[in-house]
Amino acid sequence: MRALMKTTGITLLFTLLSLVSYGQSRGATEKFKANLLPSKTGALLTYNGQEHAFTITMDADSVRPSDTPGIVYVNGMIVQAGLVPVPAGLYKDSLTDKRQFEILQAYVAYEMEYFKKDLNINHRDLEVYQGLFGGKPFVVWTFSMPKNDNIRKQIYISGICFNQTLSLNIPVRSEKDFEKSLELLTQMAKTVKEYDRPLDLNQLYKELN
Repeated sequence: MRALMKTTGITLLFTLLSLVSYGQSRGATEKFKANLLPSKTGALLTYNGQEHAFTITMDADSVRPSDTPGIVYVNGMIVQAGLVPVPAGLYKDSLTDKRQFEILQAYVAYEMEYFKKDLNINHRDLEVYQGLFGGKPFVVWTFSMPKNDNIRKQIYISGICFNQTLSLNIPVRSEKDFEKSLELLTQMAKTVKEYDRPLDLNQLYKELN
């Protein structure tokens, strides 16, 4: 089933098809280390590898790290950022937008199965959208949590950066916070930049401040 929808001014394609198998096989070998660099306008989340790098800009009045790796507080909202390697059988140095969407749809299906079987989360009302943010393919996926949970909804946005699936997530405690959370995640996705070299973090910090 497919339908064209608009979210935050961007036309997105709605689909629940999983066209490829994701699974748990290892992806390409390059690993990335995350660092949060403060800036004049918020912070820059960097991922540095041996041969590549990518960054996410967080423009906000307040950005601070938490005691939990991968979690940052942005204007008081919990933002979780994580990487999952793209399976070796699916990863190539160059992927078309169509192929990236196929891989991302399979990733969402894999994660939802994990939530259900391994974490015993009986999620409801899964919706998956796909579109270009800053010219880069992403999928936005949302679902409702069980009624007895203090989190009402989960919002994720996922894209492929080199051999990694990058996912940004905000747990939504109140329906009134949904649009604000979605807007923050989509704005962050639009800022993703990829580099064919590692970044000099000391120099980058100086440039940001």
